[in-house]
Amino acid sequence: YFNSGIIAGVYTTNSVESCFHVLESSRANIVVVDDPKQMAKIFEIKDKLPHLKAVIQTLPPYAQYVRKSVGFWRWNELEDINTEDVKDEYDRRLASIAPNECCCLIYTSGTVGKPKGVMLSHDNITWDAYSFTVLLDNLHLGKEVLVSYLPLSHVAAQIVDIYTMMSIAGTVYFADKDAMKGSLAKTLREVRPTHFLAVPRIYEKLHEKTAQVEDQSNAIKRMIGAWAKNAALNHHLNRMAGHPSSSIEYKLAQKVFLTKVKQALGFDRTKNFVTGAAPLSNETKKFFLSIDIPIIEAFGMSETTGGHTMSSIDQPTFETIGRQLPGVQTKIINAENDGTGEICVRGRHVFMGYLNEMEKTIEAIDDDGWLHTGDVGYID
Repeated sequence: YFNSGIIAGVYTTNSVESCFHVLESSRANIVVVDDPKQMAKIFEIKDKLPHLKAVIQTLPPYAQYVRKSVGFWRWNELEDINTEDVKDEYDRRLASIAPNECCCLIYTSGTVGKPKGVMLSHDNITWDAYSFTVLLDNLHLGKEVLVSYLPLSHVAAQIVDIYTMMSIAGTVYFADKDAMKGSLAKTLREVRPTHFLAVPRIYEKLHEKTAQVEDQSNAIKRMIGAWAKNAALNHHLNRMAGHPSSSIEYKLAQKVFLTKVKQALGFDRTKNFVTGAAPLSNETKKFFLSIDIPIIEAFGMSETTGGHTMSSIDQPTFETIGRQLPGVQTKIINAENDGTGEICVRGRHVFMGYLNEMEKTIEAIDDDGWLHTGDVGYID
């Protein structure tokens, strides 16, 4: 946090104009970029950002202006600076941080107008991270492993990959920047994570890739695969319907096929598979059940620090976003005859408001502290 500072992420795919909006609206003093491509964007707009004091590039090659221009720094130059004379000020700022102060800005992708800066407090983040550890009862201190590959500008990656894993002393492996172009599969096999978070499109790609491998197999392997997948799917559907079984057929399918599939994907020790940000199709869910991978559905938004509800592998239906996190509240307003209406939520995970957007904050959070999500659902 640069010690009592506020962080704001910028997607590497952002245009120059989008970068300017984030930096200008947040009044950013310091910008950190990885490579020359991102540095070029900042160099183009730096003179229009009066609050910007320093631009830091972490990785070579460095452009000429990074070496000579005032306010541009290389990471190794910062490492060589003597900080002894500011230690007292650092400690003073560290001691003055309060739980209800803003520490993070998440810029929503907003369908109308420019992205809004969602202000999250220290308490928002620590509470939401803690709530995940309570809801998932199979976490072990110091033993969990995760691959971080989703953009850290997104609230889900921040709350899960950074804060939740930090709270349980987990190990995080950061995938390379080409992860979404194909290298993620190799990384997963090397790391063998104990938990896996993905948006629906990632699960769909894994589905497509697995299906391609199956199609290229010989007839005997395809026949064995079809039998094993059918056994696994029936096992999980029965379990979800309240009729748990552990048949000899299912156990045999695990041994001869299902375990090998999960090993090939890097998921042989993965305990929790979670999806969020958009609905996952029932077809995709059933496919993963057929290879012995139940997927947990999560619901939340930037304004709820990422999470509000999470399903369970024992849910009796696919049509659910599960139970709310411990200590939060949910209600439905303006309900139709079938009980569906707007989902409203309340709790310590609800954001502080939109940066410099008082009217929009008042529209989102009512006088009783309920956040109006704009999403439709019902409570069973």
